[in-house]
Amino acid sequence: VMPGLCLYDFGDLVRTCVSPVEEDSTDLASVQVRMPVFRALARGFLKEMVRVLTPSETANLAFSGKLLTYEVALRFLTDHILGDTYFGAKRPDHNLERARNQFQLVRRLAALEGEMNDYVDELVGMSANPEHRLPLAV
Repeated sequence: VMPGLCLYDFGDLVRTCVSPVEEDSTDLASVQVRMPVFRALARGFLKEMVRVLTPSETANLAFSGKLLTYEVALRFLTDHILGDTYFGAKRPDHNLERARNQFQLVRRLAALEGEMNDYVDELVGMSANPEHRLPLAV
């Protein structure tokens, strides 16, 4: 843990959790976004953070997953190009495969960004009403 924007934390949480396969998987067709997992992450995060986030932060919550996934994809690709010195590699082209996996996840997240934004907006709207509490499950 280090100081930084909470969107980095949420974005990396999304990157790590929403795909049903690990970042090492070479089966790009299996790289998907599990929307129920995204909803659970957003719900739990906003339940605790909605009152301290700025409007800009809540507006970019869904985007943060795509951004952090893109950043990690670039880092894997860079490491591959530079000889696998940062992340290391368990096999030839391991970091290239990881980069491809993460770029595929970026595409999947981009395709669902509108739906993700709508869900975040719904949760933020619910929290604006003092009689509402964010649901633990939907």
